[in-house]
This record gives sequence, C-alpha cells and structure tokens, in this order.
Amino acid sequence: MIRLTLRTADGGMSWTVDEWTVFVALAALSAEPESMAEFFDAVRRYQPNHRWDETGQAADQGSCTPEHESWCLIDLDSQSVVAGGEFTLPKRGASFRAVDNEQGDGFSIVWIDAPRSWSFQPGGDDWRSAIAERRETLERHKRIASRAILYGRPMLEFVGNSVLAKVEKEPGDKHRYAAIREIHVAWLMTERQDLLGHSPRHPLLRHREHIAREINHRSEQWSIQGFAPPALNVNSAAYEFAGYGTSEVALYFDLIRSVLEEAWERVVEGESSCELLIEWLAEHLDQWLDQPLEDESGGQSCNDLIESERRRMPVVSDDSHLDCDCPICRAQAEGAFGTGPTFIFSDGHHLELEDEFAFSLTESHEEWEREQIGFRDYGTELYPPVQGQRKTRNDEPESVWKSSSVDWDNVLRTDFPPLLAKLAIGFPLAELVFELQKRGADSTLTDALNTTFGTFRRADDPVAEQSAAEGLRACLEQLAETHPELMARSADLQSRLDEVLRSAERST
Repeated sequence: MIRLTLRTADGGMSWTVDEWTVFVALAALSAEPESMAEFFDAVRRYQPNHRWDETGQAADQGSCTPEHESWCLIDLDSQSVVAGGEFTLPKRGASFRAVDNEQGDGFSIVWIDAPRSWSFQPGGDDWRSAIAERRETLERHKRIASRAILYGRPMLEFVGNSVLAKVEKEPGDKHRYAAIREIHVAWLMTERQDLLGHSPRHPLLRHREHIAREINHRSEQWSIQGFAPPALNVNSAAYEFAGYGTSEVALYFDLIRSVLEEAWERVVEGESSCELLIEWLAEHLDQWLDQPLEDESGGQSCNDLIESERRRMPVVSDDSHLDCDCPICRAQAEGAFGTGPTFIFSDGHHLELEDEFAFSLTESHEEWEREQIGFRDYGTELYPPVQGQRKTRNDEPESVWKSSSVDWDNVLRTDFPPLLAKLAIGFPLAELVFELQKRGADSTLTDALNTTFGTFRRADDPVAEQSAAEGLRACLEQLAETHPELMARSADLQSRLDEVLRSAERST
C-alpha cells in the first residue's frame, strides 16, 4: 500500500491506497487543479462517485508521509509530485489500464498528462527545499486572462490603427492581401506590456499540445464508457486562465483575417476615426463568433466550439453528413467501431499552408525551421527527380500503387521521425480516396477513411495509437469488401500500417 498525501496552503489530506488509486490521482492533474475542491472534481473524471473528500485524514503542512513507507506527495501550490520508498513515479505521457477490478465503479484507463510546468521527482534529501522554492516562484508569477486582450479592445485597437496607417500609405486594393497578412503577422509577433512582455502568439500556443492531449483522451474515454466525462468547472482557475487548443487557434486565425478584411473595407469606404472603426469591428467580431460554421459542426457557433475546448470537452458531430445506406455508417451505428459518438477535430492544417512561422502551430522558430527542412527532405525522398521512364527491377515485384510512391525502407528506419512515418500512410491513402471518387463511391466511405486516418495521425500515446489504427484497418477491410478491385491496395496499406506501428515500438 502507498501513503498518498495531497497538500495545499490551506491544509492537507492523506489516504492509504493501492497503486492504481495513486495513478488516478496523478491523472487528475491534467485538469490543472489548484485547490482541494478542484482536485476532487478532476478525480471525478475517472471515479464519478468517489468519496475522497470524506475518507482522507488531515495532514498538516509540516509533516509528510513516514520515510519507511511507500509514499507519494502531491503539492498543488508548488505544482510538484514527489515519491519515495518502494513507489516509483510513472513517466510523463504514460497510460495505464486497471486490472482485477482495481478501478471499482470508475473508468479503467488513466493518462498521466500533467502539464509540463509540473515537477515530478523522487524523494531525496532536498525535496522539501525544492518544493518551497517552487512555491515561492509560483507565488511571484503573475497570470493574465489573455482572452480579454486577444479578443478585446487591445486587438481591435491594434487592427484599427494598423489598417488606417496602411491604407493611408497605399490606398486602394492593389496590395490589400499582402498588407492584411503583414498586419496579421505583426499582431501575433509584437511583444506587449499587457501580456507581460510576450507576444499574442505566446499564450495562443503555450498550452496547445496539453489541451490537444486532454481533448483526445476525453474523446477516447467518452467512446469507451459511452457517456461524457465531466467538463472543467467554469469557476475553476484552469478555466479562467485557460490556454488555447488547436481548434481555437485555428478559429482565431480565421477571426483575425475576417476582422482585418472588415477594417480594410470600412477604411477604404471612408472611415477615418479609429474609435468608430473599433466600434464597427467589435460588432463584427461578436457576429462572427456567434455564427455557425459552414461545415460538419452541427450548427454550433464558433463561440460554442471555443467554449467546449476551453472546458476540455470534445465536440460531437451530429453525423448529418453521413449516408445511412453506407455499410460503414451502418456498421458504426451498430457499434462495430465503438459505442461512443463521432467527434469533430481541427488540426489547423490551413495555418501551416501559409508557410509563415507566425501562423504555424510550432512554438519556437528554431523548431519550425527544423520542421521545414525535414518536410523538404521528406518530399525529396518520396518523390526523387526521375529522368526517363521508371523501370521495375527484375527481382522486385511491381508495386500495386499507381500514382503514389513512398520510400518505405527510409520511412521505417528507427531514427525516422514518428510523425512523418504516420504521415507517410496518407500518400497511398490519398490514392485510394481518388480511386473511390473516380468510381463515384459514396462520400461516406472517403469521409470514414479521412476521419480514422486523422485520429491515428493525432494519437500521442501507444494505447490511443493502437486503437486508432484498428479503426483505420476496419475501414480498409470494408473498402476491400465493397470494391474488390482495390483489395490488393487495401491489403498493402494495412501491411504498411502494421510496419509503421512496429517501427514506432522499436524507436521508443
């Protein structure tokens, strides 16, 4: 058994529990609790009927668990986890499945997804002083609810003044697109005093990956257990100071472009007062956020989508785009691919197409430059320059693929980037989608292929990756059944999928 202690400035509680219960407590940290009440709310994601708040024993600030026991301390004020005795802390990003009814009446999978700001360390001679130093540092750290700046008057004022200056310098529409793009970059990249010296791009991307993991795992949990896990409380600190997920970052890009276009139109038409322009833009912004998206969002507005992500809740599709006569749709409706709903995800792909660091989803410029080099090299490897007609060697079978070519020997190296290896699956998959379109196949089959591939590509832990791969494999099997002429390509792609998964296991 393990002595688990939870501590805040207002007090502490301790429990003697098994290892699985400690994993549940550590998994709850992904909700970024800052108080006992917020921690207990986070535990309800996995154990909705728990009574931790009633069963714990009081633990004062000066004490910790006995050194001779296996123990784990969670200190919310310093964002620290310390373990000692025979208990070893799990790795970040690990996932665990309960065995032998460990979870009781709760969910049977947990993900250790504490934010990167949290410290995980083994108990040693200096752990108490390390916690004290971290607590003092965090107490001095000032936080800002950045949405008031990114969506409020500061942004509108920046846009208004910038557009007025641009149009005055270069009137007309000749350089409109370039000017709007330039202002957009400047807004995202300019350091601001009201953001503590950071640019707007900093809060937009700082927590994006953590929120993406949260949304992915909540959607997987929802699919498995058949009902939604609890959302973040709107009164919690994690909600008030919430970061931005991928969907909101992508929507924010579109919003700023729309606000800039509106500002340009108003100024070209003769508006010269920045104050009046700000009033017009504020009204335009509200209307834009309240309008439903013209896609598969089920009529939900941009505000609805942003609010769901802010509360760490996946967005559910209404499946209105699916054809009920499609075998894939019927199989899904019958639960062949799981009992949960279909979810809507945004990968922000159109931001990367801008080919500009300011708009990309990569935090550091150095990392973005490395990615650009990697993608250029990858494209060269996939499509090397060819002179004359390509011939097939006598000792190699002719490829089943007609319009796509991947250097699988290179992709399956253990040092090849895992993300790019998963992306390689998309090239032959694109050929299959094209072949289906040529045959006039129902769009639901291509939708299913794209959706499952997107889930596989976004999966960030082995459990989710294997689960997503099974979904993609099932779609490929269905394709082979309904289109026997594509069976060879379906079988080859399933084989490549298995190879990519094995390669990922060898590289870890």
